[in-house]
Amino acid sequence: MSVISEIGAIKKTVVYIYSGEVHGVHPLGTGFFVSVPHHTNKNVIWPYFVTATHVLKDDSGKYLAEIFLRVNLKGWFSSSNQTGVSFLRLPVLDGEGNLQWTVHSNPAVDLALIQRFQSLETYEFSSIPATMFATDEVIQREGVAEGDEIFFPCFTPEIQQERRNNPVIRFGKLALMSGENISISEGNTKFHFAECFPFGGNSGSPVFLRFGTTRRSNQLLGGQERYFLLGIMKGHYGPSEIRYHIGIAAITPVNYLKEILESDTLRRQRSEIQ
Repeated sequence: MSVISEIGAIKKTVVYIYSGEVHGVHPLGTGFFVSVPHHTNKNVIWPYFVTATHVLKDDSGKYLAEIFLRVNLKGWFSSSNQTGVSFLRLPVLDGEGNLQWTVHSNPAVDLALIQRFQSLETYEFSSIPATMFATDEVIQREGVAEGDEIFFPCFTPEIQQERRNNPVIRFGKLALMSGENISISEGNTKFHFAECFPFGGNSGSPVFLRFGTTRRSNQLLGGQERYFLLGIMKGHYGPSEIRYHIGIAAITPVNYLKEILESDTLRRQRSEIQ
């Protein structure tokens, strides 16, 4: 696994999520990898897999027993006759029905992550480092506002891909920055809103800000484009009584992901605290 360093690696952070079925697998959504540096050895990282919590549930709102990640394999070439993907099983519940993922203390935050993997040596993917998170400090420093461009690499089941994961990249514009809490059925939470059209399979995608070479904050900037993880795609937004797509996407702010990663539970698992 490599840490993301360029646009080509952004697509490699994304994998496809399926449920297990009697006659095969059924597409559920998108997930991606983030990484936290080891607290004493900066050459070592802690990888976490992230998605939207609702991706882990069935239509009745109950957690699935397990999910399957469709991940690209290392050492595959387009000229090969072999399939370049494989399925990786991840438990959602243990044998006693306990959730194996870490979620936010606020049930309205549609976000879950897990660090317990089988061996990942045969898979090809990248991780998004915590240094790329568009925290409140970054948003203020960069002058992020409505009209800024966002994009998200995502699983689009309607586009058949038999031999290799190649995420579709969808684009949009920030329509409203997270301000006050929004009331949803699970409680109250903050969202960023974007003018874009996410559909089934896009839930759980990483949503990025893209700053061009002429991005102006307090000064004119040059050099390469820069990318920041703004949040996690929840899906198209609309009250339950609205049965049509209003063209607005709800994005769970990355601050919530940061709060989970910095929680005492995960810090203890990383031996950062006793």
